[in-house]
Amino acid sequence: MTTIQDTAVGRLARKARLLPQRLTEIVTPYKYAVCLSDLVCHRRANYAKLGYSGKSIEHFPPYRYFSIYLNDKQRGIDAFAKWYWHRFFVSGEWELPTTAGGMKGGTLHALVIRKHKAAGMRFGANKLRFDPHLVEEAIEQRVMHYFGVLESIKQKGYLYRKGLVRCVRSEHKDIEIREGHHRVAAARALGIEELVVWIPSSAASRSEDEIGRKV
Repeated sequence: MTTIQDTAVGRLARKARLLPQRLTEIVTPYKYAVCLSDLVCHRRANYAKLGYSGKSIEHFPPYRYFSIYLNDKQRGIDAFAKWYWHRFFVSGEWELPTTAGGMKGGTLHALVIRKHKAAGMRFGANKLRFDPHLVEEAIEQRVMHYFGVLESIKQKGYLYRKGLVRCVRSEHKDIEIREGHHRVAAARALGIEELVVWIPSSAASRSEDEIGRKV
């Protein structure tokens, strides 16, 4: 079964995108232990169409696939891959930028492009130029990566040295996940009730009752 990790190029690109946010974290390291039941998914128009914008992590589809996987690994893998395929290929999210909640410019999209280039195939704006087999291969790699995260948390617990989930105190008075939905979903599926998350300094004036326990 495929367990290939992201290439060095993909990791560097992701680090470059997150650099401004990580620099902010270093300057203002406000960390809070929060109940996962108090977190909601990032509010985005595209996520609203998918049914989880502003809702609890149980509404984030991978949570369901993680839960299935814990009882039937292959069924969980197949369900996750089918959902990923539909989002990327059928719904055309490969054309919608990640900044708008789509997949264009994201890890899967970059992996699909690399696979086409490695195979010497042209990759353009028309989805008919996609090789479905290469898309399936890329999706399998990403799906196995996420189940690898689940297995790691199950066996070793949540390793904070690999990065904190990033949240904000939203205008709706709740704690909104901005980065780390899959990690929160995996932890929740495993029955973990509390995680330490990063919340920017703009929330520092809030009481701990409103956010969580500062650590």
